[in-house]
Amino acid sequence: MKTLHKYLSITLLTVLVLSGIFTTLQTTPTSALSGSQFNPERIMDDTVFFRAGDLTVSQIQTFLNSKVPVCDTDGEKSRSYYYNPDTGEVNNRDGEWNGDQWVTTSRAIYGQRVYDDLGPTYGSRAPYTCLKDYRINTPSKPAESGLCKAISSKSDQPAAQIIHDVSKACGVSTRVLLVLLQKEQSLIKDTWPWGIQYTKATGYGCPDTKLSSKVDSNQNGCYDQYEGFFNQVYYAGRVYKHYDKVDGPNYRVGFVNYVQYNPNTGCGGTDLLLRSQATAGLYNYTPYQPNKAALDNLYGTGNGCSAYGNRNFWRMYNDWFGSTHSNIDYGWSLETSEVYINSQRTTKFTKKDISLLPGETAYIRVKVHNIGNKSWTQSKTHLGTWNKQDRSSIFADESWLSSTRASKLAETEVVPGTFGTYEFSITAPQELGTYKESFNMVVEGKKWMKANGLTFTVHVTSELNPANTKNILEPGEQINFGEHLLSSDRYNVLRLEKKSLRLMSSFEEIWQKSPHNQLKRLVMQGDGNLVLYNTSGNPVWHTGTYGNAGAWFAVQHDGNMVVYSEDNVPLWASNTVQRPHMLKHVTPTLPAYKLFPGQKLETADRKRKLVIQSDGNLVLYDQGKALWATYTVGENIKYLAMQSDGNLVLYNTDGDPVWYTNTNGMGSSRLVLQEDNNLVLYRKSTGRPTWHTGTY
Repeated sequence: MKTLHKYLSITLLTVLVLSGIFTTLQTTPTSALSGSQFNPERIMDDTVFFRAGDLTVSQIQTFLNSKVPVCDTDGEKSRSYYYNPDTGEVNNRDGEWNGDQWVTTSRAIYGQRVYDDLGPTYGSRAPYTCLKDYRINTPSKPAESGLCKAISSKSDQPAAQIIHDVSKACGVSTRVLLVLLQKEQSLIKDTWPWGIQYTKATGYGCPDTKLSSKVDSNQNGCYDQYEGFFNQVYYAGRVYKHYDKVDGPNYRVGFVNYVQYNPNTGCGGTDLLLRSQATAGLYNYTPYQPNKAALDNLYGTGNGCSAYGNRNFWRMYNDWFGSTHSNIDYGWSLETSEVYINSQRTTKFTKKDISLLPGETAYIRVKVHNIGNKSWTQSKTHLGTWNKQDRSSIFADESWLSSTRASKLAETEVVPGTFGTYEFSITAPQELGTYKESFNMVVEGKKWMKANGLTFTVHVTSELNPANTKNILEPGEQINFGEHLLSSDRYNVLRLEKKSLRLMSSFEEIWQKSPHNQLKRLVMQGDGNLVLYNTSGNPVWHTGTYGNAGAWFAVQHDGNMVVYSEDNVPLWASNTVQRPHMLKHVTPTLPAYKLFPGQKLETADRKRKLVIQSDGNLVLYDQGKALWATYTVGENIKYLAMQSDGNLVLYNTDGDPVWYTNTNGMGSSRLVLQEDNNLVLYRKSTGRPTWHTGTY
């Protein structure tokens, strides 16, 4: 990534570095550090690099204040440079010495002269804002799976808050982001930063090659969508997670990678076995390693084949925050855990919770990341039962090493920074119920590692008989706004809402159409086409199955929606098949969505049920005996809503609340029907109950 140093020609930059005038390249070490300590295969450990929120906003602000106690806001300090009073040229830009003079002025005058010479892209007028005082309005960013969590828009945010928010959202250390800001644009220690330094704060999307005006409209060297302090910090954090997610693109952990010393291929390089994702990410961001000359002069310059980006990153981090290496011998993080319905592990369960019939088997693959300093061996590093440690599992089968050890590593050895794999299966016991199966890694004869929440929720249940629900549209039939179709398992709901047609499966959206219109009806037309109409009577979506008179539409218990011909040949499908089919599924939990009439929550043994009855009453049953009710008989109920404010509310078709738990203000919550007969609201942020029926 490109580093800007207040517009100095290459020739002059060399002179000033060697003479000590240009001090932003110099960093005084806080402790003795030698280039011999630099390990190009392990620049930084993952536990250090991906330590989200490791500094609080207050701690970041204190750090920034300590690096720049006094900002030269008005540019009053002196600056020496070459200046041509006849042409206004600064720093011998044309390389010719025709009238150029070595002058000393205030920084403010220097910045103004560069501004006059080159324009606002490169020059900067006083006043100057140091990073410790920098504040801006920040935009919102959506959540992206495997990358960053959502960030909401905010006003007048200090740099410390922005750095912290990105760290928490993208899972990258605040310390890493601080060092990156210094490495790329010297923003941490600069007492009079220019606007272009904030524009290119982390160098992301600011290549060394010139960009066209189509993507860089103001020709400041950055893609338009990435420029500016917030975008620079956010996209830097995001790209490090992207490197982790895609395992690349150019440098990969656990593989031998050829890393050059310099952009000049003639300078050579070496093969490196990269031992952490953090190290691979640093090379993907800045693709060169320091050569011996750069390491021998750790706080200065090397030779013509030297590159300094990763050297400076490592050096600055050590000087400011200590070692880039973890002190953990054995540690792991969970990369992925996948559950399959077949032994070949090609078809996944589509729900997070696992529903099995007695004697049925689920096949599991777990990928883990070695974040410690020691290698794992297949013979010693196993996946064992946890919570309680070494308990005998009732789900153990012939694939297990023993009743307390689910699996050994698939790999012979897993070196630090690389990934290992465990494969095993679980077979459901005969007793119906909901079980929590937890696992942890153990180095036999040495220690259990720190647990990382590897837990599977397993519902051992019985298969439902199909219910007589309205799940079909015959030719000429329709549903109107606010109505729904319900599959025979009662878990798949196709509902026509104000601006969307949504298919929910066990309270999770699996398909939707949102044509940006106010919707009125979904019609199975006589010509065989399923058509969605808006309130103006115009079609806004259809299945394209016209020309098939007699065709009909079904919401199936496997979660798929299908238009069939009169002869029952599939003509269109939503391709939303749930595995296993929903007659084998059970859901005792209502997250932040709605329970509609005809639906129910029930425990795995099918004995306890929460249902909205046709008479409007919401009733909790245990084996057919009513334990609790809302006493809303006679109300025309629309749905039971688990609201985002934490309130559980029963609404009628007029949109009026007819019963509620009065738990608004508790935040995101979930409703759980427990096997002890109690119906409980739990606050997600704390896991604590906020309301219950008292029927335990």
